[in-house]
Amino acid sequence: MYQRLRTFLFVGPGLAWLTFFMVVPCLLVFVYSFFERGVYGGIVYDFTFENFDRAFDPLYLAILLKSAKIAGLATLIALLIAYPAAYAIARAPRGQRHGQVLALLTRLKQICNHPALALSEGNVDEGFLGRSAKLQRLEEILDEVIEAGDRALLFTQFAEWGHLLQGWMQQRWKGDVPFLHGGTRKSERQAMVDRFQEDPRGPQ
Repeated sequence: MYQRLRTFLFVGPGLAWLTFFMVVPCLLVFVYSFFERGVYGGIVYDFTFENFDRAFDPLYLAILLKSAKIAGLATLIALLIAYPAAYAIARAPRGQRHGQVLALLTRLKQICNHPALALSEGNVDEGFLGRSAKLQRLEEILDEVIEAGDRALLFTQFAEWGHLLQGWMQQRWKGDVPFLHGGTRKSERQAMVDRFQEDPRGPQ
């Protein structure tokens, strides 16, 4: 009896969270799928199968298949990476689990920024941009900022990533890109700030 109660108290909050934020919304979407859509938005509570017929329209079918592909790929990645990592952490000695979780999260953050950061690569080559969708989006944003005549500040928790970004941006826009980090001397730090804020010809 005590063991069952202990198990329920351990698993119960997670099941309640999953039910409330996943199962219930999915049920609501399923129920709403049998009603009509209003002309100006909202739901008209008239029972219909038209929404399911529309799923076989070439336009919507392509979107459905693409969504299924993304979901399947995410599931496969979880099976190949997340579950083995969780198993290894669970089997680790009790005192090492928190450190391993932190190390895993840190490595995932590095991979999400750029594989070069996780692989400790120190150079920026010609294919540097093509290896990170996040960096490609950053390039688009900075192009818009520069075109508008504005300036931008980038923040990162990884000094190594800051150095890589600095090198890539200097190659990309052929200009000076200051990098303020923990090792920057106080006088240099203040000079960077003043130049960025006050010099109209300063770095963007």
